[in-house]
Amino acid sequence: MRATDSDCIMSHGATQRCPQAFKAKVMQITALLLLSLLAVSNAQPTPEAEPETTSSESSNGLVSYILTHSQSLSCEALHTKCKDLNCTAVICGVVKQLVVMQDPEGVSALSVDPALSTANQNVQVSLDYVTRDVITAANASLETNPPWHLDRINQAALPLDGYYATTYTGVGVNVYMIDTGIQSNHSEFLNADGSGSRGQWCYDGTNITEDCNGHGTATASLVGGRTVGSAPNSTLWAVRACACDGTAQVADIIGALNYVALNVVRPAVISMSVGTEDISLPLQLAVNNTVGLYNSASLLQQATQPQTLVMRHLAGQPMWDL
Repeated sequence: MRATDSDCIMSHGATQRCPQAFKAKVMQITALLLLSLLAVSNAQPTPEAEPETTSSESSNGLVSYILTHSQSLSCEALHTKCKDLNCTAVICGVVKQLVVMQDPEGVSALSVDPALSTANQNVQVSLDYVTRDVITAANASLETNPPWHLDRINQAALPLDGYYATTYTGVGVNVYMIDTGIQSNHSEFLNADGSGSRGQWCYDGTNITEDCNGHGTATASLVGGRTVGSAPNSTLWAVRACACDGTAQVADIIGALNYVALNVVRPAVISMSVGTEDISLPLQLAVNNTVGLYNSASLLQQATQPQTLVMRHLAGQPMWDL
């Protein structure tokens, strides 16, 4: 039985305003990993904004760990464990995880808990900044000479043919952007008739309800921009998990995924373009469970194997080969 939304949230004070799902329906989420960042001219993050790598270790020698527990553990039991361990966050829903500050010896001592599956460091997540020539709608057509990213997704093989066309515009689709937020008043996010905004805020894990980085706005424009987006009539939901410098910890991203999984309104897409220096098993589990639980059990089983369609590790692959 699925725990209630009141039980299954990330307990770290994040602002949450996403629309609620229809509880009686099976939810389906498609995870979309954006591999390129072609920004709108007024919403382009600069390469200089790329953050420096920081450690999850505190000044007193304690390290932030994510403790992944069995999915059979109830949210009530997980909250009890949180109190016993003086944890800093509880994630209960698509995964059952606690975030704690411990020294390595203390984490080793926790291994006697039969409900504990793995203990992994809560490492830093960062955004990728890609420098490319920006082609705006002012000198491009959606039929001929489209922006690079639209031309690229319109065909499987290179070279590009300079053509883009589609009959699908994203009407009625909710896109949850797990990133730095969305500049919702940007002209790219106006409705087709020029009124209102399709960019909405629903979750803020940083308590700063604006995109002070630009990365989230840029990726949102690729998805739903009026002139440069592949789904210009979709509704874009800002699920902010990253700070102004573009950084977050794995637990922040997992908390955002968990919130969307519990509150998604379908049809829906999750878009996230974040990475870690090494593979993060807690994050991979959260992504795989989010996709697998709402699609099919067989997909969830497949997701436990490396190099699946659910989450591919493409580190080092040049952007221009995509």
